[in-house]
Parts: sequence; structure tokens; C-alpha cells
Amino acid sequence: MKIKKAILYTYFFAVCFTFLYYFLNKYFVNILSQKFLNKSVSAFQAFFYFPFVFIYMWIPGLVALYFAKKEKIKIPIFKKFNKYYFYGLGLPIIFIFLIIFVSMIFSKIDLTYVSLIFPPSFNFFSISALNYILYFLFLLLLLLLYGCTINTFIALGQEIMWRGYLVEKFKKFNFWHSSLIIGVLWGIWHFPITIMFGYYFSTYRFLTLIWMLILTVLSTPLYIYLRQKGKSVLVSALFYGIFNSIAPYSVMFFNEPNQLLVGASGFASFIVWLIVNFFLYLMMQKKLKI
Repeated sequence: MKIKKAILYTYFFAVCFTFLYYFLNKYFVNILSQKFLNKSVSAFQAFFYFPFVFIYMWIPGLVALYFAKKEKIKIPIFKKFNKYYFYGLGLPIIFIFLIIFVSMIFSKIDLTYVSLIFPPSFNFFSISALNYILYFLFLLLLLLLYGCTINTFIALGQEIMWRGYLVEKFKKFNFWHSSLIIGVLWGIWHFPITIMFGYYFSTYRFLTLIWMLILTVLSTPLYIYLRQKGKSVLVSALFYGIFNSIAPYSVMFFNEPNQLLVGASGFASFIVWLIVNFFLYLMMQKKLKI
């Protein structure tokens, strides 16, 4: 089956590219920075990281586009603008607030990190307080702008495969069955960078694989729902781009949080995604329109 080839190609290129980046990161960048340019290694690592993420995210998309063209499958990357684009814009913010709220079960609110933005003498009722609050909101706005532009374009690469090509190929399955399969395949795609770099929890790499798999399986139904209702892969990419951009806000209200429990990558998010899936199930059973 061509679908198996598409998945295998995606995994193969992802693994090869991760090894290539690891080699460049560990050896070439070291040599280049220390012997020739006398610059810090971290500066070069940061410089190479963004292109790596961009290419890694677009590996599934390029593979999907290649096989879709070969099989004459139309992937709805962008369709007419509709209300689900607004859902893609607004839902990530609601999700982050819900995750923060649920995270309070596992950790107490601590504004140590937030206080770094404001001076020690900060007073909400002072005239100058408005400036700092506006600055805080300005940072959030910048993240939202980054999320709905650059990060959405980066996310579009993976969404073309996971919510584009695969959704078209799995039409014979019901919604929940296809969501489970796509969620697992999507999670496995994260494994190379997780194993190599300890993505999320560097000290618990094996546990991170399980955490990642759970997250992708639990979140996939909503991504597919947004894609199907919005009739566009761009809708799910928009949600992903914004959600990942503002995800750090889900832990900044906790001092040294256990990220296995707290935040967008923790157990708290599992609870939120489970609740969302429960409501999705009820809506589909009753065929409610939102």
C-alpha cells in the first residue's frame, strides 16, 4: 500500500535528518565556533535550530504532497474562509487557561517567573502598573502573531500529512478509529528528536516517548474535527501554531513545576484533552453544530 510507503518515507527522512543535525550540532558547530570564528557554541546551535525545526516539520508535508500527486488525491490545504478559522485562533488561548487551571491541582500558583517581568516595587494600583501590564500583554500579542503566521506556516508542513493526506486515506474508517491511528503515527514521528535531544523532559527520555504518544493520541480528534469542519488543513495548522507558541504560558505561573504533571506537556493537559474529547463525542452523538 502506498500509505505504508508514505509513512515509512516520512520516518526514514526524519531519522536521517535528525542524525545529520545531531552530527552537525555536536561536531561541525563545535569546530566552526571554536577554531574558526571564536564564537560560543550555543549561539551557533540556536542559529541552526530554527532551520532544523522548519525542515523537520515539513518532511511529512513534502512526502504527503509527493504521494498525493502520484495518487491524484486532493488535499484541502486552504478553502474558503469560515468561522472555524476563528476557532483555530481562539481555542488555543482557552486551552492554555484550562490547562493552567487544571495544573493548580498538582502545583500551587507561584508568580516568581512572572515577577521577573515586573520590578520589585510593582503595584497593580500605581499609575506605572498599566505600563507593565501592557508590556506583558504585548509579549502575549507577539507570541500570538508569531503563532498565527510563522509558526502556522511551519506547522502546515506536518498538518498536510497528518490531517491532510492521512485523513483522506483513512476515510473508510470512522472518526475515532482514524483519530487513534493518526495520533499514534503522529506520535512516533516525534520519537527521533525526542530520543536524540530529550524533547520536553531531558532526564526522562523514555517516559517522554510515552507522554508524547499520549498527547498526540488525545489531541488528534480535535485537530481532525477542526480540519473537517473548516474544510482546510490550514485550520488545524493555525490551532497548532498558536497553541505551541503560547504553551510556555501554561508553566510560567508555577515555580519550578514538574512538567510531567503541569503545563501543556503534562498530565494536566491529558485531563483537558480527555474532557474535550468527551464533549466531541457527545456532539457527534447528538450531531450538534458549533
